[in-house]
Amino acid sequence: MTRQPSTPPTLPRSLRLFAPLLLTLALTGCFESKEERALGAYRDRDYETAIALARELAEDGSARGYELLALASAQGIGGERDYTAAMRWIDKAVAADPGFETARTRLRAQITADAETARKAFDKGDFDRAAKLAEPLAAYGSPAGRDLLDRLYAGHFVALPGSEMSWRQFWNECSGTVRRETEGADAAAFEDSCAGRKVVWEGFLVAKRGPTAFIQMNPGRGRVRQDLALTLAEEPDPALAEPGAKVRFSGIVEGCGDQSRPDRLAHGRIVDRARLSRLEIAREDLNRRKKVDAICVKLVEDYFEANYGPPWIEAMFPDRLKNGEEIRYRATIDTDTGADVYTQQADGSWEGQIGGRAAIHAYVLEKTYVEHFTADCRVAAGFEKMAARKDMGEILAFNAQGGETVTWGAEERFGGQAEVEVEEHKRGD
Repeated sequence: MTRQPSTPPTLPRSLRLFAPLLLTLALTGCFESKEERALGAYRDRDYETAIALARELAEDGSARGYELLALASAQGIGGERDYTAAMRWIDKAVAADPGFETARTRLRAQITADAETARKAFDKGDFDRAAKLAEPLAAYGSPAGRDLLDRLYAGHFVALPGSEMSWRQFWNECSGTVRRETEGADAAAFEDSCAGRKVVWEGFLVAKRGPTAFIQMNPGRGRVRQDLALTLAEEPDPALAEPGAKVRFSGIVEGCGDQSRPDRLAHGRIVDRARLSRLEIAREDLNRRKKVDAICVKLVEDYFEANYGPPWIEAMFPDRLKNGEEIRYRATIDTDTGADVYTQQADGSWEGQIGGRAAIHAYVLEKTYVEHFTADCRVAAGFEKMAARKDMGEILAFNAQGGETVTWGAEERFGGQAEVEVEEHKRGD
């Protein structure tokens, strides 16, 4: 029997009418939602389309739109990395749909991972990449980002804006501390790689003499404090040119020094005060506290000598005084507290309580009066600019716990401790 060819199945008439339109819609993806198209563009790395769609979705309050904008901000797509903006967008996504909490957790994990990537870049010597990652991390408030950025800029691992080379690069390649095989090779290398280059660096102003500012850098010469001699093209603002201040300055590399003489910059300008790194802030704070402590120790010495010396001399040596003999003595203080006891007050002054051993020594008579004490001390704001110690601070309270007089033994004469107790004196203020 002859088999008849089969007839292909036919669509219902109503669908046949719209078949061309349905095919066109299927081929153009018009059945996809805007969210699906935005996600698809993001996966295909068509970021311009993805971001444009994400913004439209965000305007409609879509959690997915917020999420995509968060990812773009965190990855620097369409602009600089901005973790603060990324977290703001993802927080909106969670507020719109709590199901996006997992996405927020992933974003936080990404920020942590980026901090680790920045650290590894630093360890590998890829300082530019480390800085590019550390800057948005620091702006976001990441402690790891702030610490790394401090290391990068305080250590001069990256060039500042407007500088043709970093200080560290100059130090390693151009400074007078670099030694090559011959003196001629040093001069040729300096002329080829360094001379005439414009630089912007930061360092501590050691002194200014005439038109020359002397700068201490890090790394720098260990035996001298002056690493750079900056010939100034104009007189700087006096507020910027205070000795000890960290300043940002610019200049043209002119010459190299040696192990003891500074390298030289011409056409210099002190641009501004420079930001202290966290390590420099901690070091500066500790140094200031040590100065405060030294002032308080001297104030206690003066107080103890003036208030406890004369009564002790009168009690111990009345006959000598009646005979008109002058008995010379002085006070010394040995504290068992440290510089961390001081707190800076709202007016800039410092207050703290110190304690330890106060002594008055009558050297000719080989006797010492000893008290254990505590003292409340105040050091004035701006004490660094005061000449007289009496103006720098005051003793607010002094408490003694009773004292004793000792006669020096043989060891004391040669720098040891007094051995023989002569008399105890119990007295108050």
